[in-house]
Amino acid sequence: MLTAEVGYGILISGHGGGILAMAVSPDATRVASIGFPEDQTMIIWDTLSECVLHQVRWHIECPVLVFSPDGKRLVSSGDSCDIDVWDIVTGARIVTLSGVAEFCALAWNKDSLLASIDRENVICIWDMDSYQLLRHTVIFPSSPIINANADDSESEAFRIQFTPSGNHVILLKGTNYDDGYVWDLHSDVRHMKFRTYPRVCQGHPAGRPLNTVYFSSEHRTILSIGSQGIIFRWSTETGRLIGLTYLGPEPEHDHRLQAAEFSRDGTRVYWSPGAHLDSEKVDVVNISDTNTGTMLATIPTTTDPKGESIGRIAVSPDGKYFAVFSTGSVKLFKAGNGRRVAKEVTSMRVSTSFILGEFSDNGDVFVVGTSRGCIRVIWMRDIEDV
Repeated sequence: MLTAEVGYGILISGHGGGILAMAVSPDATRVASIGFPEDQTMIIWDTLSECVLHQVRWHIECPVLVFSPDGKRLVSSGDSCDIDVWDIVTGARIVTLSGVAEFCALAWNKDSLLASIDRENVICIWDMDSYQLLRHTVIFPSSPIINANADDSESEAFRIQFTPSGNHVILLKGTNYDDGYVWDLHSDVRHMKFRTYPRVCQGHPAGRPLNTVYFSSEHRTILSIGSQGIIFRWSTETGRLIGLTYLGPEPEHDHRLQAAEFSRDGTRVYWSPGAHLDSEKVDVVNISDTNTGTMLATIPTTTDPKGESIGRIAVSPDGKYFAVFSTGSVKLFKAGNGRRVAKEVTSMRVSTSFILGEFSDNGDVFVVGTSRGCIRVIWMRDIEDV
């Protein structure tokens, strides 16, 4: 089933149930997704022909999907000691890389290196030309092995990424990604561990960390942000806290942020002020300068007087658009004038954590996975103001 609507995107169906994981190829021509356990399929979608390209019977509980930088291959794993490599053109499995524990996060850089982290705290670097393991190391050796079956409130999560230069790997670990780790790929001994937020900052509680970081190779710093509205600057040389930026007057910084995301160049942060204990839900996204904390824009996200609960914000690579994920819906906005673009992308009537959506690396499309097993592909060149 295909439906098209101007400014609304293309809806392509394929899964028999909801979508559990999704990835968009860098050139925006392919989307990979894995359905919920009852669906037991992995699908590769063609966004140009608007159809299902390949469909593979494959069951996994906690899937991870990553495209290669050239978009010609795909890696998948999760709840398994194996990483499967797929050919996007044929849909065939090329090779299986085997580890010693279940993999929970993957990242692929432009130099054809794949970084993986497993549930026994082992980080590996793979050569994706020869499919050989190049090196590995145990991080956080004092940490207990993660209980994959723990309650969501207590289980730990991993996020792994290469820096823009491809020379370092950043790993975030913990229930709220509260531990950070930087690995220099050109030195096996230069590892740096840091906290993504301090428990107390200049006499104020820092709140919980929000799941976003920005790495600057030029300034050798990492930016992180806490729920109390403070941006933290960390040295990649020492792991020490070297600076703070308050999103609002310093003595009154009590925003209780719900969600935040840095722009790709690290100059701006898009954030949603969380509801205070005595107030209603919020209805705006603010854009601030990361160096000064100066408010650059305040953009309303709903006309509902009761506001909405914003769970996540995604920013396009060029910073011109951002997406707001609230309970049951995803909306797109222009950052420059605050205008909402396209209609409501999806209505799901499920918790925000189950809404999947992301921009392609080239910024051409925004893709959302729906609860009915469909993907909605929105070409940014076609969107219109609502």
